[in-house]
Formats: sequence, C-alpha cells, structure tokens
Amino acid sequence: MTPIFLTTRFYALFVTAALLYVVAFGDANFFIWADMFLFLCFGLILFDVAYLFRFKQPIEAQRKFSRLLSLGDENVVTLQIINKKSQPMKLDIIDELPTQLQVRDFLLKLKLNANESKELTYNIRPTTRGEYIFGALNVFLASPLGFLQRRMIIELKSKAMTFPSIIQMQQHRLRVFRRQNRDAGSRKMFRLGSSYEFEQIKPYVAGDNFRDINWKASSRTNELQVNMFEDERAQSVYCIIDKSGTMRATFNGISLFDYALNATLAVSNIVLLKDDKAGLITFSANLGTTLAARGQTTYLRNILLALYKEKPGEEASDYNVLFRGLQRIIRTRSLLLFFTNFQTENMLERALPVLRNINKHHVLLVICFKDTEIEALSKQLVTDTKGIFLNTMVQKHLNKQQRIEEKLRLSGIKCAFIAPEDLSAQTINAYLSLKARQL
Repeated sequence: MTPIFLTTRFYALFVTAALLYVVAFGDANFFIWADMFLFLCFGLILFDVAYLFRFKQPIEAQRKFSRLLSLGDENVVTLQIINKKSQPMKLDIIDELPTQLQVRDFLLKLKLNANESKELTYNIRPTTRGEYIFGALNVFLASPLGFLQRRMIIELKSKAMTFPSIIQMQQHRLRVFRRQNRDAGSRKMFRLGSSYEFEQIKPYVAGDNFRDINWKASSRTNELQVNMFEDERAQSVYCIIDKSGTMRATFNGISLFDYALNATLAVSNIVLLKDDKAGLITFSANLGTTLAARGQTTYLRNILLALYKEKPGEEASDYNVLFRGLQRIIRTRSLLLFFTNFQTENMLERALPVLRNINKHHVLLVICFKDTEIEALSKQLVTDTKGIFLNTMVQKHLNKQQRIEEKLRLSGIKCAFIAPEDLSAQTINAYLSLKARQL
C-alpha cells in the first residue's frame, strides 16, 4: 500500500499551474511565468517528500485504556503521540476501533512542535458484552506546507473485555455511602432481630424475654439465667433475571437484559457492603446460572464473571422451573429482586400463580421496565389524524402497563416499574428501603 497521499493543497497548486498555461495561450510572453511556477511546484513537492521521509520512524505512539470496559458507559481511551523530529508536524490520526462499535468516521487532528509529546483522549461506549479488539493506529503526517501526507501504520493491537458496568457499580457505592456518612448521627438503627446463634448466658434482668430463660443453668446457680443470641445481621438477597426473548428489546442501543445485568452487579455490591448475602439466579425455559447467597465481599468477582457469560434466550420463560429451583437452592426466607419484562397481560396471568407462591415464602419485588419512549410520545401535541391514531395506541399501551402493575399489587406482590437508564439507582433504593423496613 502506498505511503503517500495527495491533499487538496496539492490539487489546488497544480490546478493553478494549469490555469496559468490556459492564460498563456492568449499571451505567449506569459509562458515563461507559467513554466517558472510549474518548476516551483515540483520544487515544493520534492521539499515535502524530503521533509516527510527524512526519518524512518518520526512518530511514536501508545494507546492506554482499561482492560475491563464497562457496558453502556463512556470509557476513556488515551493516545500518547511523540514527535521524534526536530521539525513541527501536522497529524491526522485514525484509530482502528473494535468492530462492535461500528464507528466509521473516527478522525483526530493534532499539531506537534519539534520533539514534543501530547496526549489525546476520546470515549467509547460499548453496548454489548464480550471481547473488543483494537487494531493499528494510522497516522497521516504532513509538513507545514501540507501538499502531501505520509501514512504510518503503528501496530498497537490490543484487546479489552466488556463486563457489566463496573463504573456504575463504583459510582453507586460512593453515592450510597456518602449519603450514609452525611446522615450519620440522625439515622434510625434497624436490626433483623435475634437469631438462633448462641452467644452467652447471663443473669436475668427486668425486661429480658422470659422465653429465653435457661432453666438448667438457673437450677445450678439458684438464680434466673437467660440465653443471649447474636443479632442477625445478614439477609440473603437474590437477584433473579428473566433471560427470555422479551428481555432482548433494546433501549439506547443496550438490551433490557444487559440493563438488568448492570443493575444486578451494582445492587450486589451494595448488598455485600451492607453485610448481607448476595446471590444470583437466571432462568428462561430452563434454570441458568445459580449462585447461592454468600456474604464475602470477594464473592462479587464470582457474580461479575457469571454475569459476563450470560446470554438472553429466544424461548418463553417457564416459571414452574424457577419455583422448583428456588425451593432447591434457597433454604431461608430471602429478599428476591426479580428483573423481568411483562409485555402483555397474558404473560402476567401465566406467571401470577407462581409469583404468589414465591411471595408466600420470600419477600418478592418484581422489577419491570418502563417504556420512557412511549411516555414521551404521549406528551406530544396531536395535530393531525396520524397523530390521533398514534396517541390512541400509546394510551392503550400505557393503560396496559398500568393494569399489569395493579394486578401485581392486588396480588400482594411488590412491584416497581423503572426506566432502563434509572434501573441501577432505583433498584438500590428499593433494596435499601426494604432493608430499612425489615420486610
């Protein structure tokens, strides 16, 4: 591939020379000036070639970025460009971005003085999980004259892995604990109550629960003794993700399934930092990933890797499979955060008997997606027949969503309809609210 490219200045220069020869046809004495200008043009081009090709490698470059990209977030990529020449250079830079981004108009412009180094930054927003491969860096060098460009290909091939949003997880963690510190001294303290983890025996005092009296110990000491139990702090919190075909719908280029993964990672991090136990269950026609609830903060890595490997399916969800899986996996009453997308009332009717059963044994919160694009359409001013028809369909959809919410609430099931972009924050708020109410 040729390393030399002609610029618009090159064409303008020789078009000017051609016009001078056209003018010279009317005046023969003008040929000498046209010839002199043409020789000048060739001289400038030769100077440009010598300027650009004097050094074999006049430019060095490095690409810096996190090897763990966050899904749906703006991830920063930094290019460090070094001019090794003792003359200034103008650069056009084209980075070979991962194919998943589908960016075809990437171009950065830069001017470097002699022996100068600069850093350029740009953002990428991955919308799918997986491996992202960056290719070579294409640098087009030009002299201050700018008639020619020399193309340099700097091999900087590297790869990164796109995981559920680690950036959002960290942001929500800082937000939650900053708010906690701000409210310090004025918070109410809630406890789950006493567990059956024995701590010690102590003498009975007024106000102790008489049911905790240890009669054997009391008979040996001739005074009443009571059993003391450790306060129960850890609650099991499971994120259950429906990975059926309904979760493949996209919003802002990201599937609802991936929004659920981002929210699961963010809320699991908060759960573990709040000394609770975090677990994960996915299902569709069959049970998918099952991670039993654990309380170690290092367990978040297991959850992150499991979420990275998950893929939405095509088939409909089998809620009986979910119920049998819950009976086998979860032994104690737990908080279940269930991410799903009920598109029709018939889908809800099929799931409702199982959800009622689950709600009897656990604290169930059904989290559905609110269609903000439809809501925005409902607020538009109607001016024609087409608008009236569209508005009627929008209202029909909103009424359907409202009926689904009402059916869930009338069945005694807690539910929340949340916009996809607010899913992580609102899910964390819902968890903290339920934890504070000790449900």
